[in-house]
Amino acid sequence: MEFEQGLEAVDNTVFQKTGRRLGQVERLVLTGCWQNKTYDEISEAAGYSLSYINRTVAPKLWQTLSSVLEERVNKKNIRFCLERHWHNQRLAQTSSALPQANIPKPPLSPELWPSLSASSSPESSPSIDQMVDWGEAMDVSLFYGRQQEISILSQWIVQDRCRLVGILGLGGMGKTVLSIKLAQTVQDQFEAIIWRTVRNAPTLKNLLEDIIPLLSHQQQIQGDIGALLELFRQSRCLLILDNLETILDSRNAGRFRPDYEDYGELLRLGSETPHQSCILLTSRERPIEIGILASTEAKVRLWRLEGSWEIAQAILQAKNIDSSLAVQQQLSSRYSHCPLILKIVATSIQDLFAGDVAAFLEEDTLVFNGIRRLLDQQFQRLTPLELSVMYWLAIGREGLGLDVLLGLILTPLPKRKLLETLEALTNRCLIEKQANGYTQQPVVMEYVTDVLVEQVTAELLTGELNLFLSHALLQASSKDYIRSTQIRLILQPIGINLQSQFPTAVSLHQHMHHILQQIRDTGPGASYGAGNLLNLMQTLELDLTGADFSGLTIAQADLQNARLHRVNFHQASFSYVLFAESFNSPYVSALSPDNRYLAMTGPDGLVHMWDVTTGQRQLTLAAHQGLALGVAFSPTSEVLATASFDRTLKFWQIPTGVCLQVISTPAPIWSGCYSIDGQLFFLGLEDGRIQVWDVNHNQGVQEFSAHEATVASLAIHPQGTVLASSGYDRCIKLWHLPSRTCLYQLTAHSDNVWKVAFSPDGTVLATAGFDGVARLWDAAGLDTIPDSPNLDSSQILPLPCRHTLSLHRGQLLGLSFSPDGSLVATAGQDSLIRLWQVSTGQPVATLAGHRDLIWSVVFSQDGQSLYSVSNNEIKFWSVAARLCERTLYGLSVTCRTLAIHPAGTRLITGSNDRQIRLWDLISGHSPRILSGHTGPIICLTLCGDGSTLASIDDEGILKLWDLETGICRHTCKTGLVALYVSGSHHSDFPFIAISSTAKVIQLWNYRTAELFRTLEIPKSLGHPHVVTIHPHQPLIATGHHTGQLYLWHLTADQPHQTLSGQANKPWTIAFHPDQPLIASGGDDCTVSVWNYQTNTALLTLVGHTAAVAWVAFNSDGRLVASGAGDNTVRIWDVTTGQCLHTLTDHQAKVTAVAFSPRPLPGYDCPNLLISSSFDETIRLWDADTGTCLKILRPDRIYEGMNLVNASGLTEAEKLTLQTLGAIIS
Repeated sequence: MEFEQGLEAVDNTVFQKTGRRLGQVERLVLTGCWQNKTYDEISEAAGYSLSYINRTVAPKLWQTLSSVLEERVNKKNIRFCLERHWHNQRLAQTSSALPQANIPKPPLSPELWPSLSASSSPESSPSIDQMVDWGEAMDVSLFYGRQQEISILSQWIVQDRCRLVGILGLGGMGKTVLSIKLAQTVQDQFEAIIWRTVRNAPTLKNLLEDIIPLLSHQQQIQGDIGALLELFRQSRCLLILDNLETILDSRNAGRFRPDYEDYGELLRLGSETPHQSCILLTSRERPIEIGILASTEAKVRLWRLEGSWEIAQAILQAKNIDSSLAVQQQLSSRYSHCPLILKIVATSIQDLFAGDVAAFLEEDTLVFNGIRRLLDQQFQRLTPLELSVMYWLAIGREGLGLDVLLGLILTPLPKRKLLETLEALTNRCLIEKQANGYTQQPVVMEYVTDVLVEQVTAELLTGELNLFLSHALLQASSKDYIRSTQIRLILQPIGINLQSQFPTAVSLHQHMHHILQQIRDTGPGASYGAGNLLNLMQTLELDLTGADFSGLTIAQADLQNARLHRVNFHQASFSYVLFAESFNSPYVSALSPDNRYLAMTGPDGLVHMWDVTTGQRQLTLAAHQGLALGVAFSPTSEVLATASFDRTLKFWQIPTGVCLQVISTPAPIWSGCYSIDGQLFFLGLEDGRIQVWDVNHNQGVQEFSAHEATVASLAIHPQGTVLASSGYDRCIKLWHLPSRTCLYQLTAHSDNVWKVAFSPDGTVLATAGFDGVARLWDAAGLDTIPDSPNLDSSQILPLPCRHTLSLHRGQLLGLSFSPDGSLVATAGQDSLIRLWQVSTGQPVATLAGHRDLIWSVVFSQDGQSLYSVSNNEIKFWSVAARLCERTLYGLSVTCRTLAIHPAGTRLITGSNDRQIRLWDLISGHSPRILSGHTGPIICLTLCGDGSTLASIDDEGILKLWDLETGICRHTCKTGLVALYVSGSHHSDFPFIAISSTAKVIQLWNYRTAELFRTLEIPKSLGHPHVVTIHPHQPLIATGHHTGQLYLWHLTADQPHQTLSGQANKPWTIAFHPDQPLIASGGDDCTVSVWNYQTNTALLTLVGHTAAVAWVAFNSDGRLVASGAGDNTVRIWDVTTGQCLHTLTDHQAKVTAVAFSPRPLPGYDCPNLLISSSFDETIRLWDADTGTCLKILRPDRIYEGMNLVNASGLTEAEKLTLQTLGAIIS
């Protein structure tokens, strides 16, 4: 096939399906990709900027082609896709012209079988519903020989139905190329084909997370070997695993490396278990499992791949080795006809012997013993610069461009010199140029990586540092998945080598500090030594506390999860260093229309904004006094609007952060959005109303009752006259704004609807709810509705549901359309992002990597990136590659919950950093830490006599701890998005109660860790925000979204009493220790006290100006304390309702308060009160005097880190680091 033929075919298809032809620039991009040019080269030849080609034209082109060709198309596989599409069209034309029933299928492309090949097994193209994913498979259009191998291997796979076939052979024999060609030959025999390389050593878990969604058509996301085998039974699949030797232990022949042993189990079960699929693998070494199976299992076959004279002859001719056929055969035989060795040898013959093969053969000293010896010889001949480039390419793993290499090499270097070096290495066949830059063949990359590990290990043991100083072993500036590979294949092997030489962790730690001194002794100047040492010590899990890196260059260090307590970086110079961020569980996010800023906000009322082009924080605004769920950019990107539970809407100038305007509302704000022209702003309130504000004149222009409960989400139609709203009444409504008419009420969701969004062209409405389902509605008819306030109901067309997207587990929270409207992203409680094709409703990809539930997803304006927000993580995804390129980690030690031991001497706190801390209130010593949770800890409670601690995180994981030993006795998966947990102290009722957003209360037996019962909440009550168990009686109190409190008996299925009076939903409840009283606090900023025996409201305590987060009685019930979003703690007299003290020392929202059950020894304080806050402090108060007695603060990640006079840090970074404990000045 000629390129012009393929281009014409795909252009016709694009026109048929979209009504447009490919543009001139798109054609230039396709031409360049066909010619294996880089985007840099394409842009230069086309006369357009690189950013325009790389960021605008190419991503949209790949999206368009993927949609019309109904397969994933990208720069790497475009040649293959064009050839297959051209072939399919020819086949269709032939089929329509010939009436015969059985028309033989031609090869995929004539070019795949050049004249040197005489195959008798033509391959066929995949059917339209066949799942084919070639991953990083190379182009094998130029394929020579191997006809016998293909014939025999095809028979094993197709006729003999082997379950496992292995291709074994030395490096450079052509195993990878053969595996691809073989798969293409037999592909019409399979329903699914996946080709994957394990060159970067993915764990089996990661591999299965990649392939199981593909084989299950996104129906399954996670699974084990059993799940894969079940898919193998259901469909005939071909799974190719290339470069298996990467995960074999080099020190223990045939055995898998530590942490990779489960691959052996995969091979064993894949061979012994009946199924209809086949695993094809390539390896330089035979795994022990395969050797055993091949001798006992008829369904397991091994092929030892030898060299090929036919291929060797083609290589020598291509290298212009001009000699007789006999001499060529002698040369080829000398190296066992190995293709890669012959490529390298042919280069040596040209360089050293002027092309004279006979002279080369007479030189006995140049006899190579295999590929390793050959590469050793090649390495000895390389210049220092050539060696450096080889190391950098092995470290980089993916292709590196010219400019990137220039930036990495420390010694100033003319571009011309580097180009000459790259050309020389290319000529020696040691590197190759691909679309994304220069890289190495797998066998060469593995060799260079091994040499690098050996050399660096030797340097660290002897103290004679060279490579350790000149090359970054981990590149903080690279993408996330590349850094993970660099850790696995470089840092971890070096660490293992070092650990084998030092008997104890203490001696290794001392040696690392000796290396630090060695780095310091090398003198000032650019060096990767300090950054390498920081990365290596983290890998070795060595304590960095108090280390002295002052005055050093810190380059390419990933310090996002490094605890650098009191580390000295005085006068250090930073370059390409990743630090942790400071943010607390952001809930909502928005991307500016100019594609530059990502803003988000959450429970602490702070607004954070990042420049997505640089990944640098731009602003942090103390915007609100309570939970903020509304954030939106104006259409011009010049103003940011934020809305909060504190009943305010604020407008901020971008990028200065100046507050331009404040609007007050009568109820907490849950959602908001701009009009299309930016002149109006729409607000969704907790009481079900929608307000419309004129932004320019600061006045309300409309208000109407929209829902029977909270308005959770708003979206404006691109036409501008229709507003979509969703609420906690499970409804979606579409409003005609000129007439205030409700056009539609959609009730298909079975739970609260959290998110609504229109597609960019307005033809589709997407909705996502707590029922775990997203729906796509046909909204094309909305374009016909006029702007006039006089609406004719006959103009309203039906709004049918096109597709139901129901693969998620748990609540859906995130929803976003791609800019071209072809994809919609959903995310939620199951920590997964799913991409769906809007036209078909079919899943096309699953993005896994978040550890917690995902609150928000948003596409970039060019469709190239996707940003996702979860608790303490913000991820930047490549949409085309389906990989995470960058993660921002927010490490906050904010205490969310606390409890005091009955003895009154110990405080237990749970924090956003997933840690439980046990504080000795008498000694004041550093707290004991209990680790194990993978998400921020929402709530904890002491049970029984105080010996059992129950804690629950935002993933719904409940843990039961032995408080004395610190051992976690049980871990329970509740399956809930938990809000609160409360434990009973009654010996006859050993239960804990958990409230959630799922309208159920779970009761667990804390002794046996068994789920005792589940209380179903009636629809009319709304979900329970809080639950509390009476300290001495079998009573449960629940507070609901409706603002009501309910009392339950522990053994009853229905509440037996209702307490009404809280104006807005309660967030906290406390039982009086002796009397039949309940105190509650909620969104109405008040504390209410009821007598639950007489069902009488006794007191309404007014004073707070933000939602009340926590209430607690003291031990004798005389006092009640309340903590709120206005940063204050108030102490009230229960008898009179008088506010005795207002404690104002906290600098952020108060998260919890508790009274000590008894006086603390050493303190003349009968009523000790403890409070925690988003300001990351815990304060001890004398409740009788209102005096702060003591401040506790957990060590933040960078506590005491000295950055005085450090350079290379932006002002925003300095502010963030200071917030995380660093000393700036």
